[in-house]
Amino acid sequence: MKIATGAAGLIPGGTFEEQFAKAREVGFDCVELWLWANGDTNGTLTLDSTEEDYAKIRSLIKEYGIGVESIASGAYWSAGAFGSSDPAKSAEAVKILRKQLEAAKAIGADTILVVTNLDPDTEYMDSIELTIKLFRDMREEIEGTGVSIGLENVWNRFFMSPLDVIYVLEKIDNPLVGLYFDIGNMVAFSEPEYWITTLGKYIKKVHIKDFKRTSGYNSGGTFCGLFEGDVDFEKCMPLLKKAGYDGVITAEVGKTDPDITQEEHVEKLYKAMRKIANMAK
Repeated sequence: MKIATGAAGLIPGGTFEEQFAKAREVGFDCVELWLWANGDTNGTLTLDSTEEDYAKIRSLIKEYGIGVESIASGAYWSAGAFGSSDPAKSAEAVKILRKQLEAAKAIGADTILVVTNLDPDTEYMDSIELTIKLFRDMREEIEGTGVSIGLENVWNRFFMSPLDVIYVLEKIDNPLVGLYFDIGNMVAFSEPEYWITTLGKYIKKVHIKDFKRTSGYNSGGTFCGLFEGDVDFEKCMPLLKKAGYDGVITAEVGKTDPDITQEEHVEKLYKAMRKIANMAK
């Protein structure tokens, strides 16, 4: 498996070129780019990114030999939900989705990370079904880009179990729409291996992080450094490989230790990610 990390986390506030150079220096195979609604276009994509920005990234991929296989976005957290009964709210989410698809196609990334939300002003099942309908209605548009969409399991009550994921994806019924599996996001209340064995065929990309429970399930806890929490990577990685996943795994781990420098954090992260990738046998 190839290993990646979020580009912006390598050199916080750095330019795209600084991020790519650092990734090559450390040894990562790929970086994941992020798209925000607005911000510094030197190191992140935005809703205003242009073909000129995409061309610059393509040149950096070629120059540094660092791949970009996925584009994530935090913009969904402040936008309306796909499954809102208010068309203006769902349009906000669709705008982000379309920009991610545009950027991924232009850069050569094969997958985008998408966050599906519940709309607080829409009944639960209505919000789910409206989300499904929207993605079904966009099938031709999605297929026209050739870019896969990975719906991420995050802490927003949309995906509470693997069965929720199956329900949504089977009703969307598009091979380009699957799961962006975050290996640490369900540890507070479940085990990642359950999700892998149930959802393996749907997984488009994988985020790597760790989570330490306070005492047991539903006891609270905190995200932590790799190998410092309750994710059993030695069990999970072979299961991922057995399920047919052999793509890039991307670290989503920020610096939390005040006693080490950013440089030391990145080196530590790289070594941990190589170790995790090597477990997939």
